[in-house]
Amino acid sequence: MKEIKENKLLIIPIGIFVIILAIVLVRYYKGRQQILTPDENFVLTPKKYGINEYSLVSTSEEQMSNAYLTDYKNFLMNDINEAYNLLNEEYRNIKYPNIETFKNYVNSINLLNMTVSKYGKKSCGDEVCYYVYDKLDNLYIFRVFSVMEYEVYLDDTTIEI
Repeated sequence: MKEIKENKLLIIPIGIFVIILAIVLVRYYKGRQQILTPDENFVLTPKKYGINEYSLVSTSEEQMSNAYLTDYKNFLMNDINEAYNLLNEEYRNIKYPNIETFKNYVNSINLLNMTVSKYGKKSCGDEVCYYVYDKLDNLYIFRVFSVMEYEVYLDDTTIEI
């Protein structure tokens, strides 16, 4: 009993500390339970767009370069006549006067390695030109008039772009 009276000053602060710690732990535990239990009133629904409503999407130069090259690659593999017609008319008449010369060029390149390795963007008058190099360093220049409406040059030395 004598020891309790002597250590009374020490027991009281320790008791208060234990009570405060218990209160903090209980509040923390209850707070965690509320976070983990879903709110039944909250419902996640996707936004529905109206008739003339749209959302803005931005694309990078790399994405656009890849899109144009992939689109042109599909024409080269599936519709060689359309790929030929996508060439700039003046460039086509000088470099590939007939479709047979163009087909010979297409057969000489490896279409499987036709993926973007380097790209750049440059202003060409009122339009934008994407300079795209594939893995074999073949150059494709896409002069873009509007989204996915373009003409193609296969080099920058035959005519001035």
